[in-house]
Amino acid sequence: MANEIKVQYKQDETNVYACIFNSLKQVCTVATGVFDTWNDSNIDDYDVPLAENGGGGIFWGTFPATIAAGEYVVVAYQGDKDASGDDIELGSSNLRWDGTNETSSSASLAQILEDTENMVSVETLVKAMVTPDTVFTIDAGSTDDDAYNNMVVSVIDKSTGFIVTRRITDYVGSSRQITVEADFEFALEAGAGDEDTVIIWANAYATTAVEAGVAGTIADAVWDEASADHVAAGTTGQQQNRIKGGIYR
Repeated sequence: MANEIKVQYKQDETNVYACIFNSLKQVCTVATGVFDTWNDSNIDDYDVPLAENGGGGIFWGTFPATIAAGEYVVVAYQGDKDASGDDIELGSSNLRWDGTNETSSSASLAQILEDTENMVSVETLVKAMVTPDTVFTIDAGSTDDDAYNNMVVSVIDKSTGFIVTRRITDYVGSSRQITVEADFEFALEAGAGDEDTVIIWANAYATTAVEAGVAGTIADAVWDEASADHVAAGTTGQQQNRIKGGIYR
């Protein structure tokens, strides 16, 4: 193959080239495909010439066939390639190489998909409604009570593709029954061929104690505190105690 490397720069420029780096920040000696620490004196061994093709300021070059398969960083420069190291860096990009050709990012996409699958605890279907849109059973899942408590569940509406996510507040293992904290805001469907998809994600809310720390609960606790507790000199609590919170005197 050819022309895997490309960079945009000013038209009609000369001395445009690229160098190939690995993940260890080592630079490649083009003739051998060996990577080593950068040395300004050896820049002529590192450079891949880039040529403008037909004008337009696009400079092209061929990735060295001596380099083994892997993912590399291609850095483009313009300058005289002398030992002063003051050539202009034009930009950089990643390039995945199979030893012969540039490859697409499909491997990375496959890894993303695999990582996503690892985040899913259960993917199943709505089996039956118990309380419309807040309590329902699922086809498959753990038989242990509370197995999915505080976990996040998403339901995909089969008819529209609409996805709504809620927190599971209770799970009954014997019936695989899920209770969520709030209505899904659309009618969940159950029954052969019409079931909505259920995804229970592997990551859970920290603990049920988080629920106890909502703003209303905290506010109630503050208002119910005895004023006698706020007597430490110099504290805001003491000041509020003295003026009765600014409400009553």
